[in-house]
Amino acid sequence: IARREAELCQALLEGLEGLPGLRILGPGRARPRAALVSLVSDIIPLDELALALDRRGIATRMGLHCSPLAHRSLGSLARGGALRLSPGPFTPDKDIQATLEVFQEVLA
Repeated sequence: IARREAELCQALLEGLEGLPGLRILGPGRARPRAALVSLVSDIIPLDELALALDRRGIATRMGLHCSPLAHRSLGSLARGGALRLSPGPFTPDKDIQATLEVFQEVLA
């Protein structure tokens, strides 16, 4: 399960890293991480991004995630926190690709 989650998270990270206006929070791709991607956008407010994703069937969490001090140190506090995505072990590969396509569409 952990290996599958790591693979999905890696695919999500690789796809998101190439998109303009996004900043991935947390450890770099080569470092261990939970199957969780937190990000901020310089192009679109996070609440609008979360809503656009939700309207296309992609569930995310947006906000301070009960950790305003962490967001202060990450520089995301003033933006309202971060947007989180977390693939599970049974997430199909096609869902990761669809998520990346929606991000491309919304950020364009």
